This record gives sequence, structure tokens and C-alpha cells, in this order.
Amino acid sequence: MIEDVIFNVDQQLPQASIQRYFKAFEYFYQNDAFIEFSPPRADAHANSEQG
Repeated sequence: MIEDVIFNVDQQLPQASIQRYFKAFEYFYQNDAFIEFSPPRADAHANSEQG
């Protein structure tokens, strides 16, 4: 089970933080389902390159 949660997070967020893993574990424990992280917004990346 733990490996499945880690694998799922790694597939969605290749450079996930410890906080994201914890959130995924917590979500799985409470919902018996994998969390779906929102994809990063395209405009957020574009704006970070303009500065």
C-alpha cells in the first residue's frame, strides 16, 4: 500500500515534496483512494520566466 501511494505521487509529481507525500498518505487513509493533484497552471510557469 505504501509503495502504491508513493508510486502514484511520483507519477503525478516527479519532484514531490515531503508535504505532498504526507498529504497523499493522509488522503488515502481517509478515503481509500488515491489523491489527484492538480496539474501546474501553464500561465504560472510563463510568469515565473518573465521576472
